[in-house]
Amino acid sequence: MEGHCAFQIQKERCIVISKIHVGDTILLHGREIGLLGEFVVSDIRSGTLCGDFTPAPGYSQVRHLFMEWTKLVNDQCFSLLDEADDKIAAIGIVAVRNGESIAITDLQLHDEDGPIKGSFRSVKLQ
Repeated sequence: MEGHCAFQIQKERCIVISKIHVGDTILLHGREIGLLGEFVVSDIRSGTLCGDFTPAPGYSQVRHLFMEWTKLVNDQCFSLLDEADDKIAAIGIVAVRNGESIAITDLQLHDEDGPIKGSFRSVKLQ
């Protein structure tokens, strides 16, 4: 299966954490909220990790932001997405796998009152 390298900054240099594979579980934490939930990677497409998100109790504090984002996407109100993305970025989401932090970007959780699908990219630093 395809793997994807994740990197972390440590003392102004990059180190390889390890490859992310289909089936891996990534924990998503909010800076001040704690555990938001678990993301299980089901597919990797062009460097984007796709999968299913299972919320933890902390997610209820920010769920409205992801529901708003999902509604904007579904209604094709793309000119308003930057503002919604900024609100989500303010949560300070950190991804963790096996105790190691993973720098991520473009986190998208599609929350429409059913199973939550999502995607993100791990950051490759040069």
